[in-house]
Amino acid sequence: MKFGLTLLAACVINLLLFWFMIQMVTAEQDRKWIATTDAQFFDFVRPRPKQEAVPRARKAAPPEPQPPVSLSEPLPQPAAPTEDLRALPLPVPALKIDLPSMRPHMAAGPSLPAVVGSGRSKTGALASIPGTGMGVPSAPAFIMADELTAIARSQPAYPEPLRLRRVEGEVLVEFIVDKEGKVNDPIVINSSPAGAFDRVAVRAVRSWRFQPRRDDQGNPVDVRVRQVFTFSLSR
Repeated sequence: MKFGLTLLAACVINLLLFWFMIQMVTAEQDRKWIATTDAQFFDFVRPRPKQEAVPRARKAAPPEPQPPVSLSEPLPQPAAPTEDLRALPLPVPALKIDLPSMRPHMAAGPSLPAVVGSGRSKTGALASIPGTGMGVPSAPAFIMADELTAIARSQPAYPEPLRLRRVEGEVLVEFIVDKEGKVNDPIVINSSPAGAFDRVAVRAVRSWRFQPRRDDQGNPVDVRVRQVFTFSLSR
């Protein structure tokens, strides 16, 4: 029994001694490894050399501006105008332009021969009104437009193609002025050249207005009126 305990104690002591020796050897190896590692680290990691500060070149200061040179003699002042230019009249050249007349001349009386007939025709006049048989003179078949007082009387336009070809002519138009002074039934009695200016002459007459014609008692009556249009251009 004692021998067994002694043997067990001896084994335990041997194991402890063996473990202690192993720990000592391991600690010595760790110290050597740490020393080697630190030396290698300091060999590879070296401090950077300090760079010498290079002094920067100073910028040259800009030259100071020179003071302006003052003139001893003052500049002469421009003389003020003695007269106001706005008051001086400016010469305006006179322009003289000759343009052909665009308005036909209206004659004061008939310039074409009137043919007495029994009815209405474009080449003749209306028949004369017979007398009353009581010694009273017969009334005229028509009067001229200038014998009435015109309220509205526009001029016929000169046809542009005829004006460019410098065609001239005359138109005799007959119409009725009713009791209200309006123009009715305008017709062309005669024209030269035939049909050249008929349309513009009739168109102008339709827009005319007159004061109505009155008889001896002052009553408005219808009356036949004639008008001659002369279409001419300035030379």
